[in-house]
Amino acid sequence: MGVSVRIVLIALLLPLSLAGCTTVPQALRADNLSTVTPSIVRDGGGAGVGDRVRWGGSVLEVNPAASETCISILSRPLDSSARATLTDVTFGRFHACGDGFYDPAVFTKDRSVTVLGKVEGVIDGTVDGARYRFPRLRIETLYLWPIVVYPPPYYYYYYGPYWGGPWWYGPGWGPWYAPGPYWWGW
Repeated sequence: MGVSVRIVLIALLLPLSLAGCTTVPQALRADNLSTVTPSIVRDGGGAGVGDRVRWGGSVLEVNPAASETCISILSRPLDSSARATLTDVTFGRFHACGDGFYDPAVFTKDRSVTVLGKVEGVIDGTVDGARYRFPRLRIETLYLWPIVVYPPPYYYYYYGPYWGGPWWYGPGWGPWYAPGPYWWGW
């Protein structure tokens, strides 16, 4: 096989292999979803009621009751995998309500969730004493995204974290920095 054929095969197969990294979880896959946002439902006077949507964001508060649990969520745009992006852009708040008990110890504040469900309407409430109209969503699927934990910074005993000299030089010391202990003849 020639070099040019290998390059063409790699160029064709690389995007296909990377496409698997940005897929929507099976539980959140759905067809014919409405593009209406919580802010459109809140301000639209009944627009979007009855539509099936996929909204996501950060958990603000969980209110369990006898027959259902309502979760207050700060809505954010979704990325290609249906996870809420961590940006300052927001579509407002909404309530996602479902039958049964959703544990407030699991659905803690600032956890990322995505909800698949139907818009039921708008309910009146308050946010820190101010009146607010919350779009209400009936939960079909509630997906709690795993917490992403990044590894700690690397630490090598001899060099220390991040800098280029031995640990006894301290940050930014060594033969390539002047002045320093190396230049003083230590």
